[in-house]
Amino acid sequence: MNADNEEAPDFRERIVVDPRILVGKPVVAGTRIPVSKILNLVAHGFTFSQIIDDYPVLTEVDIRAALLYAGPASSGKRSSPSLPNRDAIPAGCQPLSPQECVLA
Repeated sequence: MNADNEEAPDFRERIVVDPRILVGKPVVAGTRIPVSKILNLVAHGFTFSQIIDDYPVLTEVDIRAALLYAGPASSGKRSSPSLPNRDAIPAGCQPLSPQECVLA
């Protein structure tokens, strides 16, 4: 089966952006493992198996979702997961962008 025929996981189900988790960095759902960490490991030659050995909470689907999430960022066509409504943003947090927040 080639990459065109495989059904890719929907990264929006596995990658979340929440200003209350790691200041809004994209992370694997249910963890505090940022997408950037996974990308760094892959860029440095780690295999999916090695990443899962080091981070047993991750699955192959999580790693693929992180790669899919990052793909559109390089082309400027990201479809980001929705942020919570403004009422869910912690008091004193001022969003700088859809993925950043600083405390005033």
